[in-house]
Amino acid sequence: MAFSTSGDNDDVLAEINITPLVDVMLVLVVALIVTAPLLNNAIKVNLPKTVATQAPEPRKPIAVSVDAKGLVYVDREQVRAACAGAALARPARWPSPKR
Repeated sequence: MAFSTSGDNDDVLAEINITPLVDVMLVLVVALIVTAPLLNNAIKVNLPKTVATQAPEPRKPIAVSVDAKGLVYVDREQVRAACAGAALARPARWPSPKR
């Protein structure tokens, strides 16, 4: 930074005050010295052992719809309302997962 003096001569004073810079650096060094030992301390945690498993096989979604006349459809097949539960529980719709 350049400062001009209020005197008769037009000389520019080019002086930088480094005291605030040194103060900030000392604060940063103290903070680093205080926090550095805390980074080495670790808490030992006993984690449970796990077994690798396969993801379940994706199942085909079932579409259930009721039209304006009150007819029930399960996967575009018309079923009676009383038999809708049995149509949803058919084994062909929900295959058992492979083991």
